[in-house]
Amino acid sequence: MEKNKIKVVIVGGVAVGPKTAARLRRLNPEAEIFFNKPRKEKV
Repeated sequence: MEKNKIKVVIVGGVAVGPKTAARLRRLNPEAEIFFNKPRKEKV
């Protein structure tokens, strides 16, 4: 079965973000995974 290459953006999540990325990587090694960390400064 051919896996589609997907792009995933993970927004925030202190512990859940990396956990989700690891699971996605196991399920689909070809996926492009990006993290978006929230700013500490207020806008």
